Amino acid sequence: MNFCTTSATLDDNGYTLLKNKFITDYMPLCDEIQLKVYLYGLYLSSCPLSVDNSIDNMCSVLELQTDEVEKAYNGLSELGLVSVTSLSPLSIKYNTLAQAGYKKHYKAEKYADFNRQLESIFGENLTLPSQYLPYYEFLEESKMAPEVLLMIARYCVGIKNEKIKPNYVIAVAKNWLSEGVRSIEDVEARISMLELTSDGLRAVGKALNKKSDMSVDDKDLYIKWTKTWGFELQAVLAVIKTAKIKSSMAKLDATLDECFRNNAISLSEATAYIEGKQHLKDLAIAVNKNLGLFYESVESVVEKYISPWLAKGLEEDAILLTAEYCFSNSVRTLEGMNHVANKFVKEGRLSVQAINEYLSELADIDKTIAKMLEACGTSRAVIKSDREQYAVWKSWGFDDEIILYACSSSAGKNYPMGNAHSLLSRWRQAGLDNLEAIKAYGTGASDKSTVAFNESDKKYSKDELSSYLGSIDDLGDLV
Repeated sequence: MNFCTTSATLDDNGYTLLKNKFITDYMPLCDEIQLKVYLYGLYLSSCPLSVDNSIDNMCSVLELQTDEVEKAYNGLSELGLVSVTSLSPLSIKYNTLAQAGYKKHYKAEKYADFNRQLESIFGENLTLPSQYLPYYEFLEESKMAPEVLLMIARYCVGIKNEKIKPNYVIAVAKNWLSEGVRSIEDVEARISMLELTSDGLRAVGKALNKKSDMSVDDKDLYIKWTKTWGFELQAVLAVIKTAKIKSSMAKLDATLDECFRNNAISLSEATAYIEGKQHLKDLAIAVNKNLGLFYESVESVVEKYISPWLAKGLEEDAILLTAEYCFSNSVRTLEGMNHVANKFVKEGRLSVQAINEYLSELADIDKTIAKMLEACGTSRAVIKSDREQYAVWKSWGFDDEIILYACSSSAGKNYPMGNAHSLLSRWRQAGLDNLEAIKAYGTGASDKSTVAFNESDKKYSKDELSSYLGSIDDLGDLV
């Protein structure tokens, strides 16, 4: 078996290659013996069939003992630079730097005391070199004193157990650091505060029906709620009950955050806010039910429809009634109901009574229009264009009696409603506003017209129309 070999991807161009990455990232981590062993072994690996490719030759050339070479390769193996493929006889495979999977490494002596104390905290649960690296990296990046991190680790183990992962301790340390915990005194103050919150936190856990023990993260959340945001314990408990939160500290945190952003911090304010929000959800559910709809989540319905309707003054009972009317008239979407609701708002009909009165007025109008159609000799149901035409006639100042007379006078014509419109138009031009004068005026083509001129054949240019009526392009808005 060859002493030193290369991985299949290591370059072999007849000379020994040494990448810059080794010089920048790994060489500073190697002691003198490791460096000599690595370089000479790299050279040997490029000529695997040579009789010199042996540990004895390496020891002879480098003037080292066998155990020194073995120790050096063990260190290089921890760095990922080589792999020990056999112990007896010793066989070494050189890895590419990509295979080494480089991570930043630290000299053992720098953190020797830290390592011993960390081992005393975690015991046999801290056995792999890789378990130390997250602590080293955090200390290097944060500049936190090692004794401060050790104190935080000791507290975390006391709360949880010695089997916790390094990432948990680092997460707590980062959180505390962001809140200004940097010294031993800061950690002591923080722990004292956490201990004082124990009773309140237990009450929160009980209210949430939380089965698992409260963690350091949970305690940090409680401190944020009570010390930073200013919630009293009773307000927190009231939010849990009112919002019907179960088990989830994350959901409770999100709900309290919403209350805080809406300045609902006291017991009464928080309770009223949550109750109001739940009431809107209940209203949205009821509206959907009246329309024959179902949404698993109604937050968007509240935001897009319920809240705007209420903001415009539409009362809750009126909203529910509108939904019922929409369903009865085959309007079964929220957007369709929105058009109807906005119509009521535009008309100033914001209560149940006002809406019913408005609908009653519309029903009476339809009855009147039905009499007009009957007078015209037309037997059909009232349609939208009839209502629009009737509204125009009313806007001209004619009462129902005059309109009915125009319709009855148009019976038997090819287009009775059109003829009635023409009659009313002529009467309007003539300035007639009572039935006796209209009857005296007559219903035929008028030679008694008080209109000063008749230019029915005149054609108006676009510029003339624009000067009279505004842009011709906007005439559609007048229809």
